[in-house]
Amino acid sequence: VPLLVLHIADVVKVKLDLAGRSRELLQTSLFRKYLNYSNLAQRNTPAVAISVGVITESAELAEMGFMRALAMIRVFIKMMIVANFVHLEQPSAVLPMLGLALVTLLWVAVWLRYLIAHAVEIVEEEKAVMEVVQNTADCYRLGQDYGR
Repeated sequence: VPLLVLHIADVVKVKLDLAGRSRELLQTSLFRKYLNYSNLAQRNTPAVAISVGVITESAELAEMGFMRALAMIRVFIKMMIVANFVHLEQPSAVLPMLGLALVTLLWVAVWLRYLIAHAVEIVEEEKAVMEVVQNTADCYRLGQDYGR
């Protein structure tokens, strides 16, 4: 019976498609926000930046942000269940367990800062490459015509 319950829970999880729905929401919201920019703001915002945001960054945010946050909440709930069990069985072990939880939270905070810093660098480099490609494509015809 437990395996059947786990199987049904997995099927429901797949059918919900939280990652896909959150990605779609982020993509439509970002594009809608761009369309509501003033004319000056639209001219000052490269279309490449919006394209990268809609295609790449929203998917990464949905998968690596929202879904990972849900996974962390799930792990936290499991830790609370274990902590309750440990407290009932061996009350003196609660302090070391809380220390481990604190060290884990500190590690996660440091690691997230590291990941965010590198993700920002990667996005900026991708935007720069896309702008070069776009500018080259825009000016290629001009260069061809000049060469004739």
